[in-house]
Amino acid sequence: MSHIIVDLPNGQRRLYVKGAPERVWQRSIQIQKTSGVEPKDEAWESLYANVNLAYGREGERVLGFAYKDLPDGFAIDAKSQNYGLDNLTFLGLISLTDPPRDTVPLAVSKCQSAHIKVVMVTGDQPVTALAIAKQCNIITKKTVQ
Repeated sequence: MSHIIVDLPNGQRRLYVKGAPERVWQRSIQIQKTSGVEPKDEAWESLYANVNLAYGREGERVLGFAYKDLPDGFAIDAKSQNYGLDNLTFLGLISLTDPPRDTVPLAVSKCQSAHIKVVMVTGDQPVTALAIAKQCNIITKKTVQ
């Protein structure tokens, strides 16, 4: 996860976090809505899981975003990260379409024809990796998930 601390116009400091959706979600204790902040509950857990899965199945890369307000006068120690990356307020998910280059499926097929085993290494969520592997012809048969 990456993060930044911002000085807000009202003088308060806020920590913003971006990263793998499951990691950001796991460290969040509440959700920011237009109308205010709401605690995480089973309904939110279900909604998050369904939306994240839907984006991933489309082969989209998903990022989670959250924040945490730091106490007034808090002495930040960037080296030790004394502010902690927990007790966050979840802001939402963003999905990005980053399709494989047009030449990749043919290149994979040529390698496979030459009996070269093609392996994909990625930091994406498993469901996203599966969708991309199918787009690239790395996986052409039904798989067990």
